[in-house]
Amino acid sequence: MGDSWVVPPNTRRLPLSDDQWIVVKERLNTGEYRAYLRGSSTVDEDGRRRIDFMEHTLSRLVAYLVDWSADPPIRGASEADRRAALDLIDPDRFTELDEAVQAHIAARDAERAAAKKKTTTGAAVISPLPSDVVGASSGSVN
Repeated sequence: MGDSWVVPPNTRRLPLSDDQWIVVKERLNTGEYRAYLRGSSTVDEDGRRRIDFMEHTLSRLVAYLVDWSADPPIRGASEADRRAALDLIDPDRFTELDEAVQAHIAARDAERAAAKKKTTTGAAVISPLPSDVVGASSGSVN
């Protein structure tokens, strides 16, 4: 049949420089994606939500990051604690983390697009509906 509507909590371990690594969510579910967007935006006086580019990268990392080889440990940490830990790291490492997560997202999107293309290009011909068949049918074969 098709994919499940529920996003499984799968993760991937991504290598970084200096034998370091991060573990990221393979995909975000709707709630995680909405939290990512909410953390990437602010609400203006007019009530409109606008992207806050200063928070966008941090919000993406918080949404995807599950664990890392650095201190302090973040496995099981709250969103607020992951944000705080990310604020403590060197800016060059922060950029490296963001580049790794962006590459992961791009690779995952390419995998999904290829899988989708594979299932649509090799699609079988679907038989017409019985009401579309011209002529009478007795339901028996002679």
